[in-house]
Amino acid sequence: MGRCSKPIRIFVLTLLMAGAAGAGTLAALHRGDDEVVADGIHVAGMDWSRRPLKDAQADLERWAAAQIAQPLPMVARLPEGRTLRWEPTRSELGAAVDVPATMELVRRAGESGNVFERIIAWFAGRRTLNISPIWRIDTSSLRTYLHKRVAPRIRRSPRDARFVPVPGGFRTLPDRVGTKLNLDRAAELCAQRLPLPGADPLPLPVEQVPPHIRNSDVAAIQGELAHFVTHYSERGNRARNIIVACQRINGVVLKPGDVFSYNQVVGPRDMSAGFRMAPVIIHGELKPGMGGGVCQVSSTLYNAVALAGLEIVSRSHHAFPVHYVPPGRDATVAYGSIDFRFRNNTSSPVAIAANGTGGRVEMRVFGRPKPGVRISLLRTRVQSWPAPVQIVHDPSLPLGVRRVLNRGHAGHRVTVLRVVAEGDRVVRREVLSVDHYRAFPRIIAIGSGRVPTRTRHEPVPPTAAPNSAEEHPGI
Repeated sequence: MGRCSKPIRIFVLTLLMAGAAGAGTLAALHRGDDEVVADGIHVAGMDWSRRPLKDAQADLERWAAAQIAQPLPMVARLPEGRTLRWEPTRSELGAAVDVPATMELVRRAGESGNVFERIIAWFAGRRTLNISPIWRIDTSSLRTYLHKRVAPRIRRSPRDARFVPVPGGFRTLPDRVGTKLNLDRAAELCAQRLPLPGADPLPLPVEQVPPHIRNSDVAAIQGELAHFVTHYSERGNRARNIIVACQRINGVVLKPGDVFSYNQVVGPRDMSAGFRMAPVIIHGELKPGMGGGVCQVSSTLYNAVALAGLEIVSRSHHAFPVHYVPPGRDATVAYGSIDFRFRNNTSSPVAIAANGTGGRVEMRVFGRPKPGVRISLLRTRVQSWPAPVQIVHDPSLPLGVRRVLNRGHAGHRVTVLRVVAEGDRVVRREVLSVDHYRAFPRIIAIGSGRVPTRTRHEPVPPTAAPNSAEEHPGI
């Protein structure tokens, strides 16, 4: 092997000496409080070559504060043509620059490669590294802003088509498509845009929400399936409650398979909904209660849908029979506990027309009638027994004087059948209900006090079953 020429030996020696000096210089870039940034380091467009680290960090903090104060414009274009706009700052959306983590990247950048590679790059002057600041997104803050500030302005509930009875037929109250924000996708798009510069508005994902009942569903209704009417004579709060409940039901459309819930459709029976105090049955007694009268509406509806051949999902009878329908044909309801529910078990939409004015509760069920089919309700196995008599002694009454405290209620047992006929032939019989109304005692108080000088005895009413029209007003 030949010897190296003298010029080469001088170059190598010079390179090694310079390299040693350069290595010492690079080492000096990362020492104690006098640390400086390595050559060629750029952060967010700022050249930090040989800049003291503490000054570079101060630059980054000022830059970060300015960035998160910048707005991120967002727009939502609604189907009807309107455009909504928001301009929250990036900090409002939960964005922040992680300064310590970014500075750690800067420190490590000056240490990358072996010593010889760093020496060559330092001499060549071609070492340039662009470092992007590290952003952190608080997804909880971002979603909270979208949920509270953006979504409510975009949200519009869909409106179902409604069946509106008119003389000689019906008309359709048209449906309306709703809108909502796709919150998950919006949060994803915002998180992607937040670290990026620029003021171009971010389009937000708006989704359409179709109504459940469309105009075409109402158009498929062809005629009346059944109707049923009950009567009332009250003019006060009970009449008002009946009218309000009927207004809530009127025009409801059920697609095949849909289940009607009386409590869901009529809603809470409170003053804010328009209901008032009127007599209701509570634990077998008539007492003032909110929404008295709504059970006549549910009972009338029950008979109409039963005659229309619809499937009864849940139905309960009253504690004792009511005056507007025979025993076994009533349906009691209580918001939050007792519901009346039925299903549209036909192959086409059905609609309910309800009216409670003029002392009449009228329910009409519309759908696609089957020619020649007739449905009737038959009460069978009817049994009744009188109310038992319960005697209590009352020292506040003169001796021997009698007073009726509670007139009581007779007991009943009845089975109701639904009979379906086609022409003159019965094709189906089904048991709709087997109801047992227990008897409530007739309570009579007998005075056990002092004998008055002139005693006037009150006659004791008979213990036979009471007349339902007199015994059950206003239920």
